[in-house]
Amino acid sequence: MYHSFLDEFDFIDYQTSFEFQKEMNRFLDQAKRLYPIKPKEALYLASACAEIALEASMNMDDTNHYTMDDLVKDVLEMIRKSVRKHPTLCDEIFEICLHLYQNKATQDFGRSDDYYDIIICLDLNSKQLKRLQKVLEQELNYAKDNPYRMERIIIEIYKLFKKFGQSKKGIDYFKKEAIYANSRNQYKRLIQIMKQIASSSKGKNSVSSLVKRLFP
Repeated sequence: MYHSFLDEFDFIDYQTSFEFQKEMNRFLDQAKRLYPIKPKEALYLASACAEIALEASMNMDDTNHYTMDDLVKDVLEMIRKSVRKHPTLCDEIFEICLHLYQNKATQDFGRSDDYYDIIICLDLNSKQLKRLQKVLEQELNYAKDNPYRMERIIIEIYKLFKKFGQSKKGIDYFKKEAIYANSRNQYKRLIQIMKQIASSSKGKNSVSSLVKRLFP
């Protein structure tokens, strides 16, 4: 729907962006009113608002695409609230978050981690887990020429292994993929983040061992 707000250069100018924001907030307000009665339908409506807002932001300049931030944050909060209050909607939340995680605009604006962190908190069944693993592997393959994006995906894969108590397997996966790291600093950065992620003593020992092997 945001295409109707584009000018002849396929761009949403500064003034029009406020009209667009007003229209999107109207849809989000509808979702919020619907939520107490039909939470599933409200989630799908709100997530569609977030997706449209993020994609439209790619057609705005840097001074006004941040007008969509509050809307995206509100939708994230609605999804997080649903994880706590409506566990029966786990399947729907998984589908919504996985879809938004893969969205290019979501990735470009650094929001993919938000949706991934929600996914990783869900009680995933084996089918969902396989789908998530496949998506992560595809995203990693797409990111081979983008060190920053690749780094984030490796960390996300490690988080998935960690969730199921397989820190060692996650570390081994990292070692295999680390050959694509551009520099020693990138190795260090990844390892430091893994230190923060690892909470069990086994996980910490695995990370410490890797640090010693890479940086004797």
